[in-house]
Amino acid sequence: MVEELEKHLEDIFSGKFEALSEPRKEVNPEETVLGILQNQRTKTVYSRILYFKESSKKKFEDLKRNLFVVSGDDSLSLMIEIQKMSNQMSVLDSIFWEMIRDEFPDARRPDVSIGVRQGWKVVIFEQSNKDLFLTLKAIFGGGGI
Repeated sequence: MVEELEKHLEDIFSGKFEALSEPRKEVNPEETVLGILQNQRTKTVYSRILYFKESSKKKFEDLKRNLFVVSGDDSLSLMIEIQKMSNQMSVLDSIFWEMIRDEFPDARRPDVSIGVRQGWKVVIFEQSNKDLFLTLKAIFGGGGI
């Protein structure tokens, strides 16, 4: 999985892939626009995340459709592939948001959430206390390592 992810990142940063998909969601009245995303690499990472989401959905639909038709080994193989894509998407997602925060430092505020909207507008909006608690818990009490 790591080698595949490295290849995706290499392709993204070498310019092999272009940003094909633009965010569709419109800016809400309670959101503050920080600016327009200019970094082409960041836009490309966004497109790759959408690619992984769509591919994962298709594989999951295949798995559901064929769950009782394919052998146990084939089902397991499909589930492993879906998990692998999900993990790669998660890493790319983290990289994407860090790239956004690098370009828009106000997005690093701990009291706001960030988003990207139509026209590559980067927005911030108030984070609920529950979201803030979950963020702090993930940072300071997350387990794992």
